[in-house]
Amino acid sequence: MESLGKEKDLKGKTVNHGLTVYGSKGSTDQHSIGQQLRDGPDDFFVVFIEVLKDRENHSIEVEPEVTSGDFLQGFLLGTRNALFQKGRASLTISLEELNSQTLGALIALFERAVGLYANLIGLNAYHQPGVEAGKSPRVIN
Repeated sequence: MESLGKEKDLKGKTVNHGLTVYGSKGSTDQHSIGQQLRDGPDDFFVVFIEVLKDRENHSIEVEPEVTSGDFLQGFLLGTRNALFQKGRASLTISLEELNSQTLGALIALFERAVGLYANLIGLNAYHQPGVEAGKSPRVIN
């Protein structure tokens, strides 16, 4: 996940800019994040990623002819509808199946989106002094 948290823009001006990025899945994150997105500040957009094809021989049937994938689809539709009712922005990326090619394509898409957005707002997405500062070993006396 990339926050684009930057103190300075390309011209050296202090901007303290950043995007907050959350990764969540299914109903386990509904309580902690869903309420914030639906009823909190309207300063975000949500990207839903759905996989249309269940994994062969690995899908769990939770009821006769109903798989865990069907339940996840229901959670996606319900969450997306709840946000839509409040006028919250979202987009859905649908993958036929999840494999190394589609996962790589998703990573490439988001890498390019971060780079493009940073360029549009005058930031260097790849200069990360805040990351490096956290990696520097320190001895506390």
